[in-house]
Amino acid sequence: MYGKEFICSVMGFCFGLIGFVLNPNILSGFVFVTSLVAMIYIYKSKRTREVIIADSVVKARIYEKFYAPIYAPEGETVLIEKAPENFYRIFTKKGEYLLIIHTSTKGIGYEYKKISEVDYFKEIA
Repeated sequence: MYGKEFICSVMGFCFGLIGFVLNPNILSGFVFVTSLVAMIYIYKSKRTREVIIADSVVKARIYEKFYAPIYAPEGETVLIEKAPENFYRIFTKKGEYLLIIHTSTKGIGYEYKKISEVDYFKEIA
């Protein structure tokens, strides 16, 4: 689940904590604080990497469903706007759609709802 870097930083944090409790000096405090900062940094970078990968998978799914000749002018792609957490707004030639992502223990489910009939490519041009 977690990479070697995160596990090593957690172990360093634990050793730094034990060393600081047994022998409180500047070096033990430095090891403790440095390993804590490293652990937080690695955890946050892992979380952002997971979000970026999940977002690119969803966008690939959207581009598969709303392909160019029907939903967008030739040579262009549909416009995608990320709304709050599990919602995406998709603007096409045939109107505006809302993608709702359902996550459960069985997997990920996608639900598309049509919101309006406006041709957004004519509105933009």
